[in-house]
Amino acid sequence: MVEGGGGEGMWREAGGRVLGSKQAPLLGLNVDWESCLSELRPTAKELLALDVVIHLILHARIYNRRGGLNGFSSLSMAYILSVAGEPGRRVLQWLLGLKCVECDNRYRKGDKALGYLLTRRALGLGFSVKPMPPVIVERLGLHWQKRRRATVKAGPAYAAQWKCLQTVTLDPAIWPVLLQPTTGHDTAKTVHRILMAFHIEHRNWFFCHDEKTGRCFSNVSNFPSDLRQYLRIGGQQTRECDIVNSQPTLLCSLAYRACGEHPERDATLRLVRDGKFYSALCGWAGKGDLPHKKQKRMVFAGVLFAKDHSRSELWPAVQERVPVMAGTITAAKLRGANALALQLQKLEADIMLGRVFPRLTSLGIHGISLHDGCLVPSEHTTTAASVIAEEFAAVTGITPTVRIKDSAAA
Repeated sequence: MVEGGGGEGMWREAGGRVLGSKQAPLLGLNVDWESCLSELRPTAKELLALDVVIHLILHARIYNRRGGLNGFSSLSMAYILSVAGEPGRRVLQWLLGLKCVECDNRYRKGDKALGYLLTRRALGLGFSVKPMPPVIVERLGLHWQKRRRATVKAGPAYAAQWKCLQTVTLDPAIWPVLLQPTTGHDTAKTVHRILMAFHIEHRNWFFCHDEKTGRCFSNVSNFPSDLRQYLRIGGQQTRECDIVNSQPTLLCSLAYRACGEHPERDATLRLVRDGKFYSALCGWAGKGDLPHKKQKRMVFAGVLFAKDHSRSELWPAVQERVPVMAGTITAAKLRGANALALQLQKLEADIMLGRVFPRLTSLGIHGISLHDGCLVPSEHTTTAASVIAEEFAAVTGITPTVRIKDSAAA
């Protein structure tokens, strides 16, 4: 049986060794697998595959365009096999049996699942930091290279994003911050933050796009928002600007485009422009005391992107308070459970990557997409915010609120 015990200290110590590595390390659990699995007599390839699968699960939470649901992160069996080889299938089952790894059973089909995560037992063990064997370096490199090439070829805006991404660096002041506890932190979150910074520092670039929506994903877009203040573009300090309540604003453009002047339209637009859309919907349903992040999650998971939005405890209030918008949501769901999500994300990407970034490039401004905003050198933030507002209004007929965040580390 695998026992826990290393805990926070071991993770913190190993995190320091990750920062001191000169190349991407192979991160496995701090376990003597030969003793633990002595009855199975694991081969050298299987022992390596154990470390590789753990490494992939750790990184799946970092570089996953779908994000994690309830802590689970998507990791396909095809990807596991392409990096760990055929032993990857067997060792994943061993890890599940030892309760080091948990899978999302709601999406499980045989030995395949949509998402995986390391269990508390595994996190308690700490993790080992080893040199990554050349064969694994090559397999990972080929995987990311293929995805990067496909994205660069998707259009001029994507090629410009890739070129800009390669100029991104980190302010050295980030390193002591990374080894300090974060608010409400857990051990997995601590190591994920360290790894994300490590890969930028060592220029291990993650760059891909969603072919259905056009959204672009990178080390920067997936970087923790509270750490973006330490990002530099071409050595310059940066600032971030984004659209307040971006997707709800886009939903307004779809719901009310044929309404003209309408009391519901005017009231809802005031909410999204003031950044109060999520709190208003939750407040109508008696959930106004929840933290903002939980309110936003309730609206997205329960209403906008839910398979069955009518089951959400928010839905009766939505139908009563914004019936026109409710009709638009219901109509979109008839085309498919994720039809509205894809439509809003595609419209957002069309505006940002199809109009905003080409215009910024023509002005000599280089930046990185954050989906509903961008990260640009501080001196260009005001111009970037104006361009976002103008292009958004040109497409939707609605002038959004664009906020500028201070991303300049003191």
